[in-house]
Amino acid sequence: MPGRYSASELNNHLDWKLKITKGTEMLNIAIVEDQYVQAENLKKMAKGWGKHNNLEVAVSIFKSGEEFLFRFEEIQVPDIILMDIQMGKMSGMDTARELRKKGIESALIFITAVSEHVFEGYEVGAVNYLLKPVEYSNLALNLDKIRDILSKEEKQAIIIGKKKILVQDI
Repeated sequence: MPGRYSASELNNHLDWKLKITKGTEMLNIAIVEDQYVQAENLKKMAKGWGKHNNLEVAVSIFKSGEEFLFRFEEIQVPDIILMDIQMGKMSGMDTARELRKKGIESALIFITAVSEHVFEGYEVGAVNYLLKPVEYSNLALNLDKIRDILSKEEKQAIIIGKKKILVQDI
């Protein structure tokens, strides 16, 4: 909706976080993984993929589904979520269902040691399902696919809190 927000309305907004993005030059990735070594390995691979593709990649790690649901609003809504399915009290599948209920449509890749939940993953709009141990080539292929989708969808945008507003709509 062009003209929906005036510049003065944006400037007068007291609790906004402003970040201007252009296409997919910057990607925010959230890793939800209860195993420290796995989480760090995924972070290293995601950062390496970003460097290889000349993209700035911000990675946030969450140790549980509960922590992610409680804290993800502290960061910008992630473009991509890499989520283990088998975690403590709240599974990755339950976490994904809660995210979707909240209207969070981040690209979701499940990463787990078992394949029994593969069809459930697609019920919450998962892009893919990768088995542990994750190989860099498999992760990179999926990140490439998501980057390509995002670059087609995104234009210049302003992020205010969790809301992304296309510049063309201002």
